[in-house]
Amino acid sequence: MNLVYRITHLIFITVCFQIGLNAQCTEISSTLMNGNAVSAPVYPSGNFFSTIDQNTGYFPNYYGDGSDVSTIYSAGLWLGAMSTDGEPKVSVSTYDWAFGEFDFIPGILDRNTGRIWQPETACGLFNRVWKVQGYEIVTFLEDFMDNNLIDGPIPERIKAWPSKGNPYFEEIWGVALPDYDLAPFFDRNENGIYEPDNGEYPIIGDDMKTVIPSELTWTVFNDQIRHLQSGSDPLVVEVQMLSWAFECSQYDVLNESVFTRHKVTNYSGEDLENFRMGIWLDPDIGCPYDDYVGCNPDLNTSYSYNATPSDGEEGECREGDAPPLVFDAINIFQTTPPVQAFTLLNQEMRSFSAYGYAGSIDPAFSSTGTPRIPQEFYNYLDGKWRNGLPVVVGERGYDPNGGEETLYAFSDNPNEMDGWSQLSVQMTLSYDNNILNTIGQDVLAANESIQLDAVYSLHRPKQADNYLSAVDAMEEQVIFLQEIYEEGFTIDCLQLEVCEGENCVWPGDTDNNGIVNAKDILPLGVGIGNGEEGASRTSLNISWRPNNALDWANNLVDGTNYKHTDCNGDGRLSTSDRSVIENNYAQQNPLYDGTVEPPIANGAIELTLSSTKEVINYTSGPVGRSIP
Repeated sequence: MNLVYRITHLIFITVCFQIGLNAQCTEISSTLMNGNAVSAPVYPSGNFFSTIDQNTGYFPNYYGDGSDVSTIYSAGLWLGAMSTDGEPKVSVSTYDWAFGEFDFIPGILDRNTGRIWQPETACGLFNRVWKVQGYEIVTFLEDFMDNNLIDGPIPERIKAWPSKGNPYFEEIWGVALPDYDLAPFFDRNENGIYEPDNGEYPIIGDDMKTVIPSELTWTVFNDQIRHLQSGSDPLVVEVQMLSWAFECSQYDVLNESVFTRHKVTNYSGEDLENFRMGIWLDPDIGCPYDDYVGCNPDLNTSYSYNATPSDGEEGECREGDAPPLVFDAINIFQTTPPVQAFTLLNQEMRSFSAYGYAGSIDPAFSSTGTPRIPQEFYNYLDGKWRNGLPVVVGERGYDPNGGEETLYAFSDNPNEMDGWSQLSVQMTLSYDNNILNTIGQDVLAANESIQLDAVYSLHRPKQADNYLSAVDAMEEQVIFLQEIYEEGFTIDCLQLEVCEGENCVWPGDTDNNGIVNAKDILPLGVGIGNGEEGASRTSLNISWRPNNALDWANNLVDGTNYKHTDCNGDGRLSTSDRSVIENNYAQQNPLYDGTVEPPIANGAIELTLSSTKEVINYTSGPVGRSIP
């Protein structure tokens, strides 16, 4: 996203942010997905994977060392249809989180009226993303399957799952759910009611009843809101969104993929003609100023790749001759950059568009730039340019004099220098691509639903000296992802193993006392000062869950093995481990008994840690560490 536009747009948006949610929600919450080697936030407002700051965003753990290098700046859902009077209606999501321009709002719709269900409680109840982790489901099922009874406590996230008839929901959230089908669950007795006491648990859907991902999220939102982003009237739809991830050490591409499912239902009471649905992406491979995009329609896939063999210039992110970009403190890939792909799994891609933010500031690109009004948003959803002209093959795809029309921009592999790609035509890098991948149907009837399943996957180059080989690798690997999706995720490496006892490490709990708090920074500091190293974990997952880990050679003075200080599991201690403590701060595991460690010297001294700096330097001072 262009820096000049970002700043000027923020100035404008400051004026209207307070009415962005019709006073129903003052702030949109999020939940961080951490199910495998990707860290990505999900929001209950149509937006997902957005890089609000350097602590959130779509971060594939590309190096295996916790480096925060993002490959997606923002993603969002776009919907559009033609009204009976021939005017377009659209609901879109781009940079909601930054600008307050919302077309979607948390909550469900009344099935009879199409209005927001209990608007006075909708924000408080549905302004969240529910998450459950695979290990919780596995241990829950182990408890149930031995005697068909739940003997231990039901995990809180399974109890709190927002499914129809959940007997615990009102007790936990303070509001009873309506008699609607909401979050999917394994219905053991097929009575349509969610009963955790009967061994029922969250699932992806009825088409994948036995699949247990390492992490699963669900949220719901609707478009019954004043549309500040598109300026359109609402379509009156409800969107239920699932996202899930698998941890699989045998396949890097699975370990670095996130799956999503959007279920859109029309509650407007009338048919939506010429319905279009799209996933919008602002893909940035590290530095945003040296990226190209393309698509492979045969694979229902679009992708973003670096325009040059290295990311940024001389280790810095800069736009042309401008100074290094410091506004966002963007990290870049230090080794050969990867390819970020997006693949439709259950629908055929109807169109692929690439427009640029250069159109916001450069009149030469005004017809291929950012949409502003409903008709322009719908034109992109319909596979056309902002002004309604068709995309044509060749150059940047725009020619007011006409040409060979296409619905798929830049559809050739950039390794084919005679093909049509942004690399072969040497697109202007400051164009800063936004892309839109769409599906469509003639009519989305009243009360009809449409479902879109997709996967976001990272692909590494086969040869370190040939960065474009990652595009060839991508084309092979998305076929593999499509196949395992169609087979119902039955490959062996997806069967979760839950560790028990002393082998377990909970990321962030460095002193192994069952809770992550300020004291966990001390064992890490001691370990860094001593230069402790050991075996890396099979799983590099940093979410709050138990991980199998081999003992390291040494222990802390209280006998705790140093493997617990290795928060990200890479076999060495660094400031990356500190960020895991921050991410999991205040988390407690089931073994935490709530006891407080006795103060030093029978209460005569209180142990406190304070610092005026965000980063504590352990590399200087006596015994190799100090607190400035």
